Order: sequence, then C-alpha cells, then structure tokens
Amino acid sequence: MTDIDRPRPSAARALIWTLLGLCTVGNLALSLYGGPLAVHAVLGVATLLCIAALIATAVRARR
Repeated sequence: MTDIDRPRPSAARALIWTLLGLCTVGNLALSLYGGPLAVHAVLGVATLLCIAALIATAVRARR
C-alpha cells in the first residue's frame, strides 16, 4: 500500500485515542492514590466504549 492509497486518519479517531489515554491515566491515578469505586467504574466503561469505537472504525475502514 502506498501513501496515496492509505486513508487519512480522521479527527474522530484522534479524539477517541485521546479520550482512551485520559481514561486509562485517570483510572491508573485513582488506583494509585485511592478513589471511589463509582469513578473507577465510569472510567472503566468509558475505556471499553473507546476500545469498541476504535474497533468499529477499523472494521469500517477495511470494507
């Protein structure tokens, strides 16, 4: 595949990757310094949603 054939990354994917990183770092910080279980759960669900969205965009891009 050449650079001409390769699709350009979208702003949505960049936003999802950024959100995934923030959720992961936030969950790590809460684990290290202690935090309420509800916040851990919210960040965990957000992380799973980001992963699902990245998989969905990758599958759509292959078609």
